[in-house]
Amino acid sequence: MTAVRVAPALAMLGCLTLLLVAAPAGAQLAAGPGMGGQGVGGRGGHHGGGQRQRSPQAAALAPLPPVRDPWPRLDAGALLCRTEADLQQHQAAVAARLTGSAAPEPPGCQIMHAMTAVSVVERHEPARTEVRLPGPPEQLGWTDVAISQEPPPSR
Repeated sequence: MTAVRVAPALAMLGCLTLLLVAAPAGAQLAAGPGMGGQGVGGRGGHHGGGQRQRSPQAAALAPLPPVRDPWPRLDAGALLCRTEADLQQHQAAVAARLTGSAAPEPPGCQIMHAMTAVSVVERHEPARTEVRLPGPPEQLGWTDVAISQEPPPSR
């Protein structure tokens, strides 16, 4: 029975501790009447007869500009192959699986795990584009993603 009464008290203590730790430095919690503070709606004698001071949180924040995704880019889940031959072998394997045949996947192809900015080097067809990935070791690769000239509309 004691454990049932202690658990809510510990939860309350944890929440209060979290509030005190998470409060910004220099922030002052409103104290109730009789606690030495002004209190909610009370008048403080040392603040000029109850004039309200503007808190830093009350200042209006300017809206953030929209975040623009890089363009051109490969999104997560896009295919990137080392060579054009690897890309063609991947496309042949996909076509074979659609007809029920088994075809090995080329070892030179990988799925992108994160959005990655690229530079378009050459377009052979809508489903065959050579791209350059950023980074000190310059990487070239081939993708089946149809990367348009213009970026998609902003969200």
